[in-house]
Amino acid sequence: MRPSQASVALMLLVISMPALLSGGGQGAIADAPAVDDDEYAVLAAAVTQTQLSSAPRWFLLVDRTTTLECPTVRDRTRLGPCDGMRKPEDTTETVFERLRAALPEFPRSTWVDLVRKSVRPSTLMRTLPVETRHILWNAGPTPPEELKTLGPPAFALYLSRVGFAEQRNNAVVYLGVLHWTEASRTAGDYVYLVKRSTGWSVAGRSRVWQLIP
Repeated sequence: MRPSQASVALMLLVISMPALLSGGGQGAIADAPAVDDDEYAVLAAAVTQTQLSSAPRWFLLVDRTTTLECPTVRDRTRLGPCDGMRKPEDTTETVFERLRAALPEFPRSTWVDLVRKSVRPSTLMRTLPVETRHILWNAGPTPPEELKTLGPPAFALYLSRVGFAEQRNNAVVYLGVLHWTEASRTAGDYVYLVKRSTGWSVAGRSRVWQLIP
């Protein structure tokens, strides 16, 4: 069924939520070091195993990674305060304690690596190695041209950098999802993965926020 004009308008509103939450201003933030191939593999596994089971036609991938910083300079590319990775009043240690409560096997070293990489945003230079079509988007006020031909995406996805253990046998990533058709799936999660002989596998998730509880 083709989405109605009202549905399209709703999706555009959801996509613009970061701008509304952050006030719509822009702030110049320098990029962090480049995302490496191992990170792209983890991001692809996390997205595939948590978001693509329903086989969406396509989705938007925001091209700048989220951070744990809560800047006073407003920036429309951010997913609300602190990119949804924490509450402004929380410290990174508070977030880690919550993750450990939900995922007892989650090691501190993996979290430390994510924190280190999450001071500044990085630019995603290419799409993820997944089968589902997706388009890189700068999260600006202008909707992607593809909306005219493809129709609304299933969701817009915000990803953090990947935190690794020293041996790179486990990893953690934050996923923020703004969903078009299922408001209950608009949420932010930390996803914990372990590396097995068959590749990266999701071993647990911890929710940070949800639009509709």
